[in-house]
Amino acid sequence: MKKATTTTISLVLALVLISSAQATLIDRGNGLIYDNVLNIMWQQDASLFLTNTFGVSGITAGGMNFPTANAWLAAMNAADYLGFNNWRLPSMDVNGNGTVVTCTTNVNCVDNELGICTTRT
Repeated sequence: MKKATTTTISLVLALVLISSAQATLIDRGNGLIYDNVLNIMWQQDASLFLTNTFGVSGITAGGMNFPTANAWLAAMNAADYLGFNNWRLPSMDVNGNGTVVTCTTNVNCVDNELGICTTRT
């Protein structure tokens, strides 16, 4: 009986901790969304590159390649877009340890800003 009670309490505690780690996405206005778990700001308009190239060439309706995306972000930062100069691409390895957390339930994926369920070593 004591072992079953301890197991039940552990499971309930685990569920409470997991549910409390869910991100709250806060609309900060001007197309900015704040994620309070990852402590990052997202640009709400995923198609911003179509309406504002920041003078970077190589951008098409189909998107852009990785070097062009980095050039676009550098130009966006130089322009101090919406008052910020630290725009970057999302990371799949936030803590820099070379591993992407396996997120089988899409809960507590704090090392993976994309929420992708995969592991890379």
